[in-house]
Amino acid sequence: MLVGLASATAAASASADHPLQLEAAIDAGIAYAQRKAKLRVMITQAAAAGFNISATKAALLAALAPERLDAIVQARVRSYAAAHPYPHAMIDGILPDSVLKAVAYEQKEDEKPRSGCHPKAPFCIPHNIGIHRRSGIDREFLMGPHTIAVFRALKSQTYLTFLEKLSGISGLIAPDHYGGAGVHFAASGAR
Repeated sequence: MLVGLASATAAASASADHPLQLEAAIDAGIAYAQRKAKLRVMITQAAAAGFNISATKAALLAALAPERLDAIVQARVRSYAAAHPYPHAMIDGILPDSVLKAVAYEQKEDEKPRSGCHPKAPFCIPHNIGIHRRSGIDREFLMGPHTIAVFRALKSQTYLTFLEKLSGISGLIAPDHYGGAGVHFAASGAR
């Protein structure tokens, strides 16, 4: 059956005007246009609330400038290595407050129900299975533009180089997905 399905799919895709290919192309185009339109609306709403995406990008570029990150490494590399129970660092102020406020604005409080299940979150743990009342957004198309900017900055080669210098671990690679990462929500009483 699988071989038959694969053959049928290969034969169908050989046709340039195959209806499923056309539909997929149209759907992809619509999704892209809708996302662009949604981002424009989100950027406009954030700007009206005082959060400018250009200012966020400029603040991120300044905060994550290699010279600034190198200074942090020089100040923290010894304490990182000596930290217990394992090497780690807590670095206050690595991201500007203005950037964090813009990201917080995109995670509106009124959208966080008491259950902990955020309406945009693709996964939610509403009931007790050891942890509960938590949810998360792990897909960029569900995030706001300021949030995307922060995550992309933290996945940049500049930031990875900073982490390599701080930790002494070479060859770090940023994941191309947000599995286990992204924006996480926890309601009151969450575990």
